Formats: sequence, C-alpha cells, structure tokens
Amino acid sequence: MDNGSGKQQNKNWFGQNWIALIALLISIFSVFYTHLNYGLQTKLSHLQIKPMIKTYFDLPVDKNPIFVVANEGSVPAVSLSCGYYVFTFNKNQKKVVVAGKAGRVFSPGVIYKELFNPTDYESMELVGVSSAENTLVIYQFDLIYFRKQDMDEYSRREYYFVDNGRLLSHSEYRLDPLYRDVMYQISQTIIPDSQWDSGALRQYLENQSEFK
Repeated sequence: MDNGSGKQQNKNWFGQNWIALIALLISIFSVFYTHLNYGLQTKLSHLQIKPMIKTYFDLPVDKNPIFVVANEGSVPAVSLSCGYYVFTFNKNQKKVVVAGKAGRVFSPGVIYKELFNPTDYESMELVGVSSAENTLVIYQFDLIYFRKQDMDEYSRREYYFVDNGRLLSHSEYRLDPLYRDVMYQISQTIIPDSQWDSGALRQYLENQSEFK
C-alpha cells in the first residue's frame, strides 16, 4: 500500500515539474523571440531611413557663388557626386543664349565624396556670372548618391536662379511669368560633355549690359 502511494507521489511530482519545465521553456522562447524580433525591427527600420542630403546656395556680394551639400540625416551616404550646369536666358529673345557644363567627376567644378557621413558637408565655389537686366542666369545641379546599408540609389535635380543680382530658389521662381519658357528652353539645350568657356560667357554678358 505504501509502495503504491509512493509511486503516486512520484507521478504527481513529475507531472507538476513537467508543467513547470514547459512553462520555463515557453518563457525562454518568448524572451528570445522578443529579442530577435526587436533586432530585426531595428535593422529594418534603419534600412528604411534615407540619407537626408540638403543643398544651399549663397550669393555673396562681389564674390563668386558658393554651393554647399550637407548630410543632415542620421545615416551615411556613399559615392555622392554633384556636377552643375549654367544657362543664361535672354528675356527679350526668350531663349537660352549661352550654356555650359562646369566640371566632371574628379575634376574642378564638381563635388565627389566616397563616404558622406551624417553632419558632413562639402562646398564648392561656382563660376561668377553677373546677370544683365535682360538676362537670367540658371544654375542646375545634378546629385546622385547611395544609401550605405543597401546601396539604394537616389538622384535629384535642383535649380537656383539669379535674376538681376537677386537669388531665387526653384519654388520662388515658379511664380515668374517666364518660368515655363525658361524651363522649356533648358530642356531643349544640348551641352557638349566638356569644360565650358567662362570667359565667353562673361564677354557676352558684358556686351548685353552695354546695350540694355
């Protein structure tokens, strides 16, 4: 009789501890899964963050314009490049009269950074052009860069306008009556892949200012 009672006690003990063991394993698995899921979510959210590349254009008095590219985000960009074009638009003729491409990768007039970390910035001095009263100067910048984590590519085009010595952003110049004519003429202008002659552009503008 005592032997039977002992077996029953052992059976109850194993049953209770088996339930406890299962509960412990479930608890451990839950902690592990939560940690793994958190790590995956963190990595995925980090991959979804885009590099926040911003540009600035400064037009100092009696000095050449300055263009600045800055990484104001929380993730790095790689292989960032930025070249620029310059167009002069005659308001009377309503057409682009001079255009040129200033710089290529690894040559003057272009920005190139293999690694562009958060808070990094790079600036370059642009060719200085004094616009005559009937001439609008347009600076076009083409940016290309990649997100470091997955090499996702980003590209965009930005414009700045100098109208009679006054600097205008793209959104500001959209309100000008000549905006559509200017952008159409720019889109139809073909520029050879070579350094442009800044002297010829200055000479043209000087001639224009004599007859304004």
